Amino acid sequence: MPKIKQREEKYAHGGDIYRNDVVLDYSVNGNPLGPPASVISIFSDPVRCAKLMSSYPDPECALLRSALAAHDGLPIDSIICTNGAAEFICCLVKAVSPKKGLVLTPAFSEYERCLEAVNAECIFTDDESMFIQAVRTVDIAFLCNPVNPTGVLLEGSFIKKALYAAEENGTYLVVDESFLRFLEDFDMLTFRGYLKTHRRLVIIDSFTKIYAMPGLRLGFGLSSDEVLRERLLKLLPTWNVSAFSQEAGIKALGEEHYIDNTIAFLKEERQRLSGLLKDLGFKVTMGHADFIFFESNIDLYRPLLASGILIRDCGNYRGMKPGAYHYRIAVRKRTENDLLIRHIREAAGF
Repeated sequence: MPKIKQREEKYAHGGDIYRNDVVLDYSVNGNPLGPPASVISIFSDPVRCAKLMSSYPDPECALLRSALAAHDGLPIDSIICTNGAAEFICCLVKAVSPKKGLVLTPAFSEYERCLEAVNAECIFTDDESMFIQAVRTVDIAFLCNPVNPTGVLLEGSFIKKALYAAEENGTYLVVDESFLRFLEDFDMLTFRGYLKTHRRLVIIDSFTKIYAMPGLRLGFGLSSDEVLRERLLKLLPTWNVSAFSQEAGIKALGEEHYIDNTIAFLKEERQRLSGLLKDLGFKVTMGHADFIFFESNIDLYRPLLASGILIRDCGNYRGMKPGAYHYRIAVRKRTENDLLIRHIREAAGF
């Protein structure tokens, strides 16, 4: 079957292996260890698969929410499970129905896309002081921690200032923690502990990245605001989270050493891969997630794609410095990373 021509879209994401001939996909930020064995086992059991396939999923995701509540020490009522984090973002914006929204850039483009979908005015800034000032003038504000696509970790003091400023104005502050699980200090860095006392705080998280299962689409949001949660639940489709996704989430949360093993692997391999990129003369941002952001003065995207390697061209992110190419690559297994470096050397003419 011939490949469908890729559309030029403002909100392009990584992972488009369906319109490209891809051998290695470095454009998506999945766990390099792959999905947990317990999740894969679901699909190797034909009896279990048949049961999940022939039954409607629980519309309340009761067992999954219970497992999440126990795993993270959260009130079960604060959890809303969705068909990926993107669905939560979309329904959250519709529930708030903002006239003005604020985004700290660079950032995941879904925040902007969802704000524009409700005809909200979008305000963007890459300055933290200006963000705190602007929080008082909008209905909803978005932060991503660590930042996508740079992997930079936001200071907790900054998020606290933004949170208090949001509370003063009645602004919803959304903190996207989808990549925070990759950090060994997660318990100290997460803002989950502020949910009970700050009703305008909303936290987003996802199984997609940390458990390497984007194809199953499983995310969730956290809020202590009962009115907001009711609005959200009314907007979500019935049975929005499949039976397979719910089962996979429960299995993943039961893994004992998976996340610790992931953190240990990434800590070493991210540093090694960053060093190799620096040795080639690229400007590398020292991030904390499962990906690396770097700057180049030459085009790498097209020659790498011609070799079957897909990387994330960050040219459509707001706030990128003009006159340079900006890329984000996942951290994968060592042999794959060595192959990537070899192809980058060839593309750069080294």
